Amino acid sequence: MTAPVHEARALAYLARQDAGPPPADAQERADWRTELRAAHDDYRAGRAIAVGVDRLDTVRRAVRVGRYDACGRQDLTEALAAVEHGCMSYWRTTPYGLVWIDNEFCPAPAGAREALQAEGHTIGGESWTAAVSS
Repeated sequence: MTAPVHEARALAYLARQDAGPPPADAQERADWRTELRAAHDDYRAGRAIAVGVDRLDTVRRAVRVGRYDACGRQDLTEALAAVEHGCMSYWRTTPYGLVWIDNEFCPAPAGAREALQAEGHTIGGESWTAAVSS
C-alpha cells in the first residue's frame, strides 16, 4: 500500500462499495442514499475494528485505541494469529487502508446510545460523556 492510511475515507469507500452504483430513478436514489448512510454508520459504530497499512499494523492500531485486547499474547504477531484463527472477522482492502471488519457486529437499536448516555452508563471504565467528548 502506497497511500497513507485514512480511516474516514476507508470506511466511506466500503459503504459505497456495499451500496453499489446509484440508481437512475430519483426515489430509488433517495433509498440508496439511506442505505449508504446506514452502512457507513455501521462501519463507524464498530463493524470496522481498525484501519491500517497491513494486518499487523491494523491489529496494532486496534490495540492502541482499545478496540482489541491483546493481553495474554506475547506480541502482536501472536495476537494477529489468534484473530485469524478465530474466524470471527475478515479484512477488506481499500485505497485508503486495510480494514479489519467484525463478522458479528450487531448495531445498537435506534436511541440506545442516547438512553445509556442519559443514564450515565460507562464503557470500559469511562463514562459515555467522557468517551464522547474526547
